[in-house]
Amino acid sequence: MEKNILSEIDQMKYLFGYKAGKVISEQATPPPPPAGGQSGETKPEFATIEGEVYKLPGITDLAKLEDFASVGKPSDLVKSMGIDLGWLNNYERQKQANKGSQNVTWAKSDKLWNLWSGTKGTMYLIAKLGIKPEQLRDRGVQQTIMGGPYGQYLKFAVEPGDEEGPVITKDNFFNKLADIVTYKMKSL
Repeated sequence: MEKNILSEIDQMKYLFGYKAGKVISEQATPPPPPAGGQSGETKPEFATIEGEVYKLPGITDLAKLEDFASVGKPSDLVKSMGIDLGWLNNYERQKQANKGSQNVTWAKSDKLWNLWSGTKGTMYLIAKLGIKPEQLRDRGVQQTIMGGPYGQYLKFAVEPGDEEGPVITKDNFFNKLADIVTYKMKSL
């Protein structure tokens, strides 16, 4: 447990730009906001949507958030990430075999479904934290995402844990995700 806590603290230090060997009070901190609304005042504009703050530039309302976070259908994700069509065919076969069934455990055991679900959730996380595309190629950010709430879905799909292997390698996933985020940010 202590190891997990220390690991999370290290990840937070990295994300907030902590510099080792410097007293915390000497760390670079954002300047305080000017008093009294002086002219030329600049402050970051973050959107608050349904009580949550989203830091990614361009996310100003629920419609833009939903558009940004949408990854479409699993077939759209397969195309945009260059995933082998065999994974999509397997997913579609299982979907047809379970059509009309209330039991959806088949989906939770499908690697493509897990990648799709994890990617959707990660897109909301990216919007909330304001993660830029170039930051997605950073190992520390990748580790933080993989350890986050959607990491279990992504790990199942990108780590070679069985004879099927990964849907897409972790490096390729984050490179393609960075490309998707770049594209989505241009449309905001």
